[in-house]
Amino acid sequence: SVVVTIDTNLDLQLQYSTFCHNNGIYYINADSFGVFGSIFCDFGQNFVVNDTNGETAESSIIASITALDPETNDGVRKALITVLEDGPHGLSTGDIITMSHIQTETSLNGVQIQVTVKDRFSFEISLEEHSWSIPYGVQYLRGGYITQVKQSSVVNFEPLSTKLDTPGYIMSLITKEGDRALALHLGFRALREFKRIHSQLPESGNLQHASELYALAIELNNKINLVQNLSEYEKLIKQISITSRGLLNPVCALLGGIVAQEVIKACSGKFMPIKQWFYYDAAEALPDEPLPIEEVSPRGSRYDSQIAVFGINMQHCLADLSMFLVGAGAIGCEMLKNWAMMGMDVQMNHKKVVLFMSLIWIQLKKVI
Repeated sequence: SVVVTIDTNLDLQLQYSTFCHNNGIYYINADSFGVFGSIFCDFGQNFVVNDTNGETAESSIIASITALDPETNDGVRKALITVLEDGPHGLSTGDIITMSHIQTETSLNGVQIQVTVKDRFSFEISLEEHSWSIPYGVQYLRGGYITQVKQSSVVNFEPLSTKLDTPGYIMSLITKEGDRALALHLGFRALREFKRIHSQLPESGNLQHASELYALAIELNNKINLVQNLSEYEKLIKQISITSRGLLNPVCALLGGIVAQEVIKACSGKFMPIKQWFYYDAAEALPDEPLPIEEVSPRGSRYDSQIAVFGINMQHCLADLSMFLVGAGAIGCEMLKNWAMMGMDVQMNHKKVVLFMSLIWIQLKKVI
């Protein structure tokens, strides 16, 4: 079972997370504030990932197996395996393989052995637990195959109550400088504290509220010592404040897609899940200076949540655009939906032009 929460206050998140963690239920929470977003995953203790990357197991044809001198390997009997040069073996040190169709040294067939990679076409294996009749320096040249054995991985998660103050490694879509991801985490913590105190999020464009949020972040950071030089991220935390009432369709679509992937990972055990925080940050899309309150105040429009971030003038610019889309398939339909929800090209005297790929192919066939 998987529980997903969105737009939920922190107290409820903590309750859901604790209950799910104690009852073997997978828990995911997502939040979106303006151009910022976060995802938290808790899949409990001993969560088994059967396939960490989803890639097909590597397989190669053996070119040769050479017994190595034990005296040069601290007395350990080893063999060097080389594969045909029509393709690299694709293995990493620590991977497990099995060998098959070895005609003479049949003791190696079907046995799982750990490899130590030497280069793209060769690796070493230990022979300590296997009989080996070929003397040192002699090559075995009678074919055979190697196949990578996909290994499961056990991952332990902690509840939200533990990961709030000690988030650990934070995954982000785009790697940015320094402690920015930790500063985002601190900013979101301060934002929830602001909402607890005032029963609402900071007002769009309100610099006084932004300063109060930054003060809350400083106070919180003094308690948990999360960010070393918080003053470097004052602008970032204030940007979180002045845009927090915004809800942007592209950001929601992105976070929704990632959450859906995490649900599939929880149910299937395939691919490594987020462990445990993910933050999205598109602050570069914001103007350098905060917009005045009158620019971002609500208009009673369906696009108020977008105006709260980018202002009414930007909304007018989006409405005045004339859009041309080639192909309205799986991706094209998603783009049309995004454009509509963003208010792009909505003036009555404008037309959206959609050119279907089937028409393009018909015209191309006529030309060819």
